[in-house]
Amino acid sequence: MTSAGRNVAAAGRAVVPTTPSSSATAAVKQCAGCGTDILDRYLLNAIDAYWHTGCLRCAVCQAALADIGSTCFTRAGLILCKPDYIRLVSVCHKHTGQFF
Repeated sequence: MTSAGRNVAAAGRAVVPTTPSSSATAAVKQCAGCGTDILDRYLLNAIDAYWHTGCLRCAVCQAALADIGSTCFTRAGLILCKPDYIRLVSVCHKHTGQFF
């Protein structure tokens, strides 16, 4: 999401169930993380892309975001968990007076 030219938190993330009947008629989605087809029962939809549940990870701590909560955040093109987002934004703002 964008606000006044900068990335803001709360990139929408949804768990999307796939069913055998719908997978036969719908196009198979490709994972934005690993690039392979998503044939699992569930997939994640975040930041205008689809992900395997194990592929959507925090860029800082590498935690699988599906395991640690229902939200993810983005800043400067990075996908972040909430603790790392808060830490990075507060450190950047504290030292420079600006958000990156």
